Amino acid sequence: MRRNHDRRVIYTNAPSGDLTLLDGTRLLATLWDISQGGACVLVQGNVTSLNVNDLCTLTLKEKGGLDELALKTKVAWSSVEDAGTYVGLKLRTGGKIPPGTFLDRLQRSR
Repeated sequence: MRRNHDRRVIYTNAPSGDLTLLDGTRLLATLWDISQGGACVLVQGNVTSLNVNDLCTLTLKEKGGLDELALKTKVAWSSVEDAGTYVGLKLRTGGKIPPGTFLDRLQRSR
């Protein structure tokens, strides 16, 4: 899948939280990379039940901070690897990270 936005890989202190599927299943997720149009998260375990365009909510908490952000997303792709399952997500909330949030600041920092 071709990306429409530059991505920023998160090497240290990555925010973590939950990827909640439409059926209510909650998967522990850690942010792998972020862009204005979406994100990639690493979820624990081998998750084979994800399908392209599945609707979900990504809730992340700022590492070391108090801010929490919930984003409406849909699955763009997933890949089961040794470390867990990588899940590419597209934002449904207007297609961009809300301005002024910790994820916006993280995505913009270089």
